[in-house]
Amino acid sequence: MLDLTLQLNQDSYAQRDEIRAEVQLTNVSARPVLVNVRLALNSMEMPEVFREVYLIIKDDTGVEPAWMLRIRIDEPQDTDFLELAPGQAVRRSYPLRRFFAFNRAGQHSMQAVYANQTTPATGPAWQGSLASNVVRFDLR
Repeated sequence: MLDLTLQLNQDSYAQRDEIRAEVQLTNVSARPVLVNVRLALNSMEMPEVFREVYLIIKDDTGVEPAWMLRIRIDEPQDTDFLELAPGQAVRRSYPLRRFFAFNRAGQHSMQAVYANQTTPATGPAWQGSLASNVVRFDLR
């Protein structure tokens, strides 16, 4: 019904380069689907209602970069939901150095997870979680 795609703006980054990730949520079904399009990025440690998108990032030894921000967001509002027509997609881009402390050089892998547990007053929305493809990048 839905597909989540993750891509990076580069495959390799110098220590100070911005790492920009983009997620795309696409309705791959034949019917319209009501989805939460706010796509707020948050730590995977936060309660489900506040982590619409979270990233699983690990270096080649399995170490995860530290999450650096304390984000305060409210629960999704009815205006955060949009009906996606078949084939329609929404995208969101994130400057990752704002959120994560990338201190270790080497190969890294990243996967995005989209989740929604909220039902808006406008009708039943897609609920559950959906994992993206895994991307790899090098940090020099």
